[in-house]
Amino acid sequence: MHEALWSMSQRSRSLQDLRKDIRNVWNDEAARDVNGRYLDPQEFEDDRMRTALGEQRELLVQAAQTLESTTDLTLQIDECSAFVTEKLQFAEQDMDNSYSEFDLYVHYNSEARSKFPLVLELIDHANAACE
Repeated sequence: MHEALWSMSQRSRSLQDLRKDIRNVWNDEAARDVNGRYLDPQEFEDDRMRTALGEQRELLVQAAQTLESTTDLTLQIDECSAFVTEKLQFAEQDMDNSYSEFDLYVHYNSEARSKFPLVLELIDHANAACE
């Protein structure tokens, strides 16, 4: 696109240089009519077109850079996602282990509490034997 834009600019410059060169020679009513109807509007539209193409070229370069950056970020996101997924699996395993350990705690705590009356009774018997 850069080469096409450069070529168009060269051709346009050549046409405008030619118009300047013949302006003094070709200066009658027909020349003013052709310039007013065709060549002046063409020059204006040519400038607008080349400006728009230049802006489009810049935007395409920016889009390509953004696309490349997006691709790089996508790879980073994928890596982070894999890392987070792995850590999440570890956390879920830890949670499962924690629930299992809590269930054991509840069981043994209940069992231990149920034996307190017997322990207190045995202590009372031991104390009574010492008196």
